[in-house]
Amino acid sequence: MNDTTPEIESKLAELYKRKSGEEKLLICLKMFETAREIVISSLPKNISERELQKKIFLRFYGNDFSENEKVNILNSF
Repeated sequence: MNDTTPEIESKLAELYKRKSGEEKLLICLKMFETAREIVISSLPKNISERELQKKIFLRFYGNDFSENEKVNILNSF
């Protein structure tokens, strides 16, 4: 889905071109942090830290691994 107009996309592209590599990295890190907070807020509040980590992993990377790989990774938590 893309609901951004071409004019705004162009302005954003220009804005990002002017940013340093460090600034771009910090933007990405903040975006990931925000996405993680959203995922955590959608999960039950009474789960253990270990279960929380597993659920976060599955939400972010669950489609990137085969079932066997996921089982192995989750068993390592």
